[in-house]
Amino acid sequence: KYAFTSMVSHELRTPLAAIKENIDIVLDETAGNINLDQRDFLGSAKKNVDRLGRLINDVLDYQKLESKRMEFHMAPADINEIVRETAESMKSLVVNQGLSLIINLAENPPKIPLDRDKIIQVLMNLISNAVKFSERGEITISTARTKHGIVVSVKDTGIGIQEKDMPKLFHSFSQIASHIDRKPGSTGLGLAISKEILMIHGGRIWAESVYGKGSIFSFILPIKAKTKWS
Repeated sequence: KYAFTSMVSHELRTPLAAIKENIDIVLDETAGNINLDQRDFLGSAKKNVDRLGRLINDVLDYQKLESKRMEFHMAPADINEIVRETAESMKSLVVNQGLSLIINLAENPPKIPLDRDKIIQVLMNLISNAVKFSERGEITISTARTKHGIVVSVKDTGIGIQEKDMPKLFHSFSQIASHIDRKPGSTGLGLAISKEILMIHGGRIWAESVYGKGSIFSFILPIKAKTKWS
């Protein structure tokens, strides 16, 4: 199954890259001038090509995690630094949605063993979801030290999650309906991948939500190495 998924995903990447490159060439007007309607159509096509690329990457990541083929590079890191870096890289996404971004960081947390890129991936997924399900208000990212480890939370003031949907959150390919756009919220792969990444770190992820009032997604990382992956 892993070999088949990997082959299909890689085969999809080649024509997808060609489509993206050609769209960019036309958008840049290298091949000639385009009018506003054409730019809008091409912009929509590019967004969907980018989305398809992310979905392919998610499928590959999930298969690697399931088959224990994904590499992890653990090293002591400052979680506050990672939060600041990720928040800065996603600030435009938050602001463009008309939302405020608030950062509340614990004072001088100890460095903890983690794979920096993987934890950034988890954070980016949680922030993206918070933005997607929020029409107004703010996104708050916070860190806190507890006796069990370092907790990172992403809180939104969005639509929230219905109680019946809570058990689906961290399962692969489970769709949570967004009542903002009346479309499925996601394949569920992003949260499923995040859950696997955190389990491998010896941590866990959970969610709290009041429907109509927003959600809080939190994860905890142990201060001492407790990786589940040898």
